[in-house]
Amino acid sequence: MIKKLELPNIPDHVLYEMAAVEAYAGVVAEHRRLGMPLTTWRDGKVVKIPADQVPIPDPNEVLERWKKSQKEHGTSKP
Repeated sequence: MIKKLELPNIPDHVLYEMAAVEAYAGVVAEHRRLGMPLTTWRDGKVVKIPADQVPIPDPNEVLERWKKSQKEHGTSKP
């Protein structure tokens, strides 16, 4: 679980995205444990995707992407 106290000076929008990715990762992991496919909507149809074919996202990638963008734009403050 991501706690804001552990991530000082990170803008709320980055924390929100990290939380959403963490929640999605939990859904994928649970579907894998249960052997259930994930269901989505594609091209106007319901599609079931085997959970083992869906990568589990890492919330830390969101943070790293934000840090990289801060360096590229020459800003260090949120």
